[in-house]
Formats: sequence, C-alpha cells, structure tokens
Amino acid sequence: MLALTQLQPRDAKALLAFYNSVKGSPCSAWTENYPGVDDVLGDLARGASWACVENGRIIGAISWEEDEVLLTDCPVDRSLRSVCVTRVSVARDHQGRGMAKELVAAFLPILKAQGIQAARLLVSTENPAAQKTYAACGFHVVGACHMFDQDFICEEKLL
Repeated sequence: MLALTQLQPRDAKALLAFYNSVKGSPCSAWTENYPGVDDVLGDLARGASWACVENGRIIGAISWEEDEVLLTDCPVDRSLRSVCVTRVSVARDHQGRGMAKELVAAFLPILKAQGIQAARLLVSTENPAAQKTYAACGFHVVGACHMFDQDFICEEKLL
C-alpha cells in the first residue's frame, strides 16, 4: 500500500506549489484560484493534509474538510461522524497509473483510526476517471448538487 505522510505547516509552500502544478489537468474542477493559500493553510492547521512523497517531492496529496462545509445540499446521514475527502491530486508524471486509487485506499484507514464513520466527497460530473476511481474504492452515489458553478455527484463510503 502507498505510504502517506501527514503534512505540517512547514510544508505549505511545497503543497501549494504541488497543487499549482496539477491545475489544468484533464477533467479537473480546479480553477486558477482554487485550491489557494487559504485552503492549504486551513488544511494544515487542522492536520488534514497527507501526501505521498518521493525523493523529497510531493507526487500525490489528499485532504479532508468537515462535511458541513461542502455537503450542505447532499442527502446524507448527518448522525455519522464524517468528513469530506478533498483535493485528491496526483503529479502529472504519475497520472494514469492508478495512484489516485492508492491515495484514497491509503487515506481511508487513517480516517477510520481517527473515529470517522463515513467518508464523503464531491466529484465533478465531467470527471469520469475520478468517478471510476471512487467507485473502485467502495464509494457509492448518494446524490447530486450544484456548487461553485459546477455540477457534482455526492458520494459516500461507510468506514
């Protein structure tokens, strides 16, 4: 299984540079301004950013946010302790090799060990590769929503 390292505030510059390097990837819902400095600093302050590091370089990253922040319009069981998996990203030179699936698969046990009962996420309706990845990781569709001027599918996996 892929080894993940929890990122620290000192990693903010490297993480932002990594995110900027993958913006514009095919089917990505990311924009020029997202994710930005505030997203990175918020994730790091919560201890929510994890990465796969190879030879000192981030080659994959994944984070979480509180469900209430992103899934207000999705029909999910709010009684479960849950988070929204966010910012799943893979370096361009590692894309197309199943690394996103490995990132998610390595991240879910970390969440479960923290007492999280359900992992949820939003995936763009225009990103079939990500939809396939999340389905392979055991996520299932629980609804849909329109946010940030885009259509998203809401998915969930009980842990």
